[in-house]
Amino acid sequence: MIGPEACRSSAMRLSASHTTLLSSRARSSLVVILSVVAMIGILRIDDPATAAMQFIGMVKYPHSMPELFGVGEPASDQARQRALDQAIAIFLEGTRAKK
Repeated sequence: MIGPEACRSSAMRLSASHTTLLSSRARSSLVVILSVVAMIGILRIDDPATAAMQFIGMVKYPHSMPELFGVGEPASDQARQRALDQAIAIFLEGTRAKK
């Protein structure tokens, strides 16, 4: 079953760097994963490609501006983890298949 731990593991690998996250291969892999879990009824996702980009955005956005533009302080590991945990919770709650 897809749960917070599986999502966290995947998201941490995907968010290792801004460049990797935006690569077509990383996006394509996430689209395939989301397509499969939607097809078997674990998550309710009509458009896996859009859902993948929304998830990536939730994981990356809170910290991307300082990293991209050198504005402000880089986020601490704790802040990154909190943002990741929250993004996973929001994404899973919003896409969970109704029982």
